[in-house]
Amino acid sequence: MKKLLSLLLILTLAFAFTACGEETPDADNTVTRIGYFAGTTGIGMAGMLANEEGKYEFKKYDGPTFITAALAKGDIDIAALPTNAVPNFYKNSNGSVQLLAINTLGVLHVCTNGTTVSTLSDLEGKTVYVPEQAPKLVLEYILREAGVNATVSLEYNLDLLPGAIAQGTVDVAVLPEPKVTVAQNMSKQVEGSAFAVSIDLTYEWNKVCDTDLVQGCVVVRKAFATEHPAAVESFLSDYSKSISYVQNPANLDAVAAAVVEAGILPNAVVAKSAIPRSNITYMDGADMKAAAEGFYGALGMALPEDAFYYIPQN
Repeated sequence: MKKLLSLLLILTLAFAFTACGEETPDADNTVTRIGYFAGTTGIGMAGMLANEEGKYEFKKYDGPTFITAALAKGDIDIAALPTNAVPNFYKNSNGSVQLLAINTLGVLHVCTNGTTVSTLSDLEGKTVYVPEQAPKLVLEYILREAGVNATVSLEYNLDLLPGAIAQGTVDVAVLPEPKVTVAQNMSKQVEGSAFAVSIDLTYEWNKVCDTDLVQGCVVVRKAFATEHPAAVESFLSDYSKSISYVQNPANLDAVAAAVVEAGILPNAVVAKSAIPRSNITYMDGADMKAAAEGFYGALGMALPEDAFYYIPQN
């Protein structure tokens, strides 16, 4: 019965998505191979997953490193990745990919259990557990700009941290969606848990930085973009429509069913709570370039060259 309901919701999504605008034709009928992994960066694809026209092949990977390996081997053409991971891959692969679009803004929150935190200054003297890479860089930037002196620890990885904060093993942690929702649901099964989502770090970022907190993106293999420009433009058009569909609260049930079916989010309960807090967006061209450069600059990363960005020439 659950599988039937899930299928009906996905078919409803596919019908509604197609009704809001026909898929952009691809002049050379190329099948575009798309990679994604579990988490918010894949949510924007929900309106494309049914793929009735056979334009796309979707493949789920276990994480960003598996996706970059697949891109390097030419096994996929377009992929969703954390925005901060792309410049290093671009450099290490001799410019083999280009940033195609921004798909996710800030999704980080300070969560607490057993301690009271409502402002950044409340973190003074506390140990904040935070995953490596983007969450760590973002938190350190915000604390530095806000003049807050807190100890940042990398003792817990992202997979262990939701359980640790839900059970009270740690009392302050930074989590992204959908891990925030996962921890919140886990805490409901723990007697006496005082789990709380205490600080929205996107809000705090915007107070100290004049550029968007761009945490998720899609990239394209440069060779594919050169050989199949019509397929890339077709993808961008379909992807933009898909994200508009995902952003509409009226479509939440169908979107949740699609991303659960694809393994992007673990279950419908998590999906329905996490999707509205996942800051799904769409930015391409010059707007994408400006936002990415602002983000990389704020985190102290070297700015990529212009060829890093896919900018349509029309």
